[in-house]
Amino acid sequence: MGIVVTINQQEREWCYDLAMKRSGSMNHADTKNSRNFFKDKPNWYRHYVGAVGEYAYSKVTGEEVDYKTIGKGDKGFDFGDGIDIKTKASEYKPDLILNAIQYERKNPKTYVLVWIRTPKQKLEETEVELVGWIHREDFERKKDSTFINGDHVYLLHKELLNNFY
Repeated sequence: MGIVVTINQQEREWCYDLAMKRSGSMNHADTKNSRNFFKDKPNWYRHYVGAVGEYAYSKVTGEEVDYKTIGKGDKGFDFGDGIDIKTKASEYKPDLILNAIQYERKNPKTYVLVWIRTPKQKLEETEVELVGWIHREDFERKKDSTFINGDHVYLLHKELLNNFY
């Protein structure tokens, strides 16, 4: 099991505000690096999921969330030293899945998989798990290539991720 972080209502509101700024700066539209895979959710929701994941990582590491990069996307990573946070909101613990086009376009050093546990959440707090991490060169060797909903993706089973200690 990874590191579990509790995000309270006030922290979720901060993440929501950041998500709305990020999404609104692009008129809530899909971009070449960011598509809404949550078909039953509004377009800004993917930014909210990402912001919660970044915030949880920040709570554990003490690194500051980048709240200034609005409208142009990041450099391919979310935190210093090339760390890219990949957050999934799902009922069951997810695998690390990267869109193949985005994978080729961006070059972070390390991926961190973060899981927002849904739908079994209390209204006043959200449990988020830092599932594990992997360096890009290890991901390259271990990944599987497949298609999900017609999109070419690279998949790494969660059991192959390095644990947080």
